[in-house]
Amino acid sequence: MWPRHNTILFSLICGATVACTFCLPVCAQQLKLTSWETETFAAGLRTIDNDTRTDHVWSRNRPILPNPFASGIQQASFLQTDTPGIPQIDDVQVTPDSSVELVPIAQPDLATRVQELEELVGKLSDPDGSQNDESVTSRLDNLESTLSESDGEDSKFIETLSDDSRRIFNGRIHIDSWQNPKSSPGINAIETGRFTDDPENRLLMRRARIGVRGTVPPDNMSYRLELEFSGQDGGRIRDAWLAWDDLPILNTVRAGNQKRPYGLDHLDSSNFMTFLVRPLVVDAVNHQNRRLGLASYGGTPDLAWNWQAGVFNMVPIQDTNDIVGDEPQTEFAGRIANTAWYDELSNGRGYAHFALAGTLAFPDGKEPYNQSQFRTQPEAITESDWLDTGQIDGAESYQLCALETVINVGALQLTGEWMQVWMQRDHGFGSDLSFHGGYVSLSYFLTGEHIPWNRKIGIMGRVRPLENFFSLDTCNGGRGRGWGAWQVAIRFSQADFSDHDIRGGVGESLALALNWY
Repeated sequence: MWPRHNTILFSLICGATVACTFCLPVCAQQLKLTSWETETFAAGLRTIDNDTRTDHVWSRNRPILPNPFASGIQQASFLQTDTPGIPQIDDVQVTPDSSVELVPIAQPDLATRVQELEELVGKLSDPDGSQNDESVTSRLDNLESTLSESDGEDSKFIETLSDDSRRIFNGRIHIDSWQNPKSSPGINAIETGRFTDDPENRLLMRRARIGVRGTVPPDNMSYRLELEFSGQDGGRIRDAWLAWDDLPILNTVRAGNQKRPYGLDHLDSSNFMTFLVRPLVVDAVNHQNRRLGLASYGGTPDLAWNWQAGVFNMVPIQDTNDIVGDEPQTEFAGRIANTAWYDELSNGRGYAHFALAGTLAFPDGKEPYNQSQFRTQPEAITESDWLDTGQIDGAESYQLCALETVINVGALQLTGEWMQVWMQRDHGFGSDLSFHGGYVSLSYFLTGEHIPWNRKIGIMGRVRPLENFFSLDTCNGGRGRGWGAWQVAIRFSQADFSDHDIRGGVGESLALALNWY
């Protein structure tokens, strides 16, 4: 058993990643070779859609951005065709304010079509002027036979497109580089087990995912499947669920592998995080946050309130492939969130969010599948978990309560969260336990953007730069430039997982971030 220890994690910006072609040395940087959704593939240095960041944990992922050279105008060209009845379009320009009305092309009536077929048959005459009726009749008979056969059992396997079915493919690639410029005997022992060997520098494929999501008839079913292929997390499933939408009272019900509804920084997509990794306590209490379960998602029509609640199995099936054990290890988890203020006139540049989340969990308290363990890396990618309670023998149940808030005023955002865990142990295994932790972060966009807010489910949205990064000649002989979006951020987080005979450790972390979109 490790003695009680205090782990202080502190990082400063050593440099900043700039564009996709060069970078300065940094303590930790992540390269995101983009995240895409049925669009195009972009690459960059910890860049996702031309989004680069550096920090002890910094970075961000963003969506594919519009072409900076198009100035908001998308241009489409269509080739000339010789098809009768189809209008010819040489060049079409569509602006964000314009719309295109699709007018159905008039179809000829049946009598006209029959006449055209008769004229076609007439052209199949022999050189002497007589029609080759036998040839035409034979061809028509063969066609009718084919149509008749296709009406049999085999035709059931022909899949046709449906306007009610929608599929969207998406994916992401994140590449991390982590450097450890200093050495500490205590940290060396935690990471490597030897006081003299310091943590190794790391370059890794942090995330490599591909997935599909969509809807199917009769308009109230949806699904999502996302697979992970990175070396860091190994090949495994992420999201894998089916959902029934527009239900009375329950609104939406999802069945399958999905995120447990607590920990704001875990509910936010890894593509939209301000920092490269999650805070200590959030990652520890909701480690690998997806679980197999059945959950309901809903909200009020005015988007002021939203909630999630469900029952989950605590064993991460993406690791074990199945769930084995006499005890079900069930947990009941929920979250209710309120967007107390949302500035409609500025399209959400100002808002305030508050939420209460929690869980009631029943681990089995026995190895090897005991899910009473809390562990996390030090807000960095390391070989070992620096905070780790180990599997707590005799754990009978525990409760989690989490409070979260977000206040955003234009380019400035303040975020905070506090989490408390109470654990009960069977008689003879020791005293009941208490763990806690939290974080507070402050971010600011130097270029005036803001972090959007998704009121429907109460999480962060995707940052869209006011202008893309570009450099080009102007009509008057000058040069126009765009710098993208630049964001600075700072976060302090703390977690305490030591109580009585459990020595999980105490950690504090200060992270600085410089993000470029």
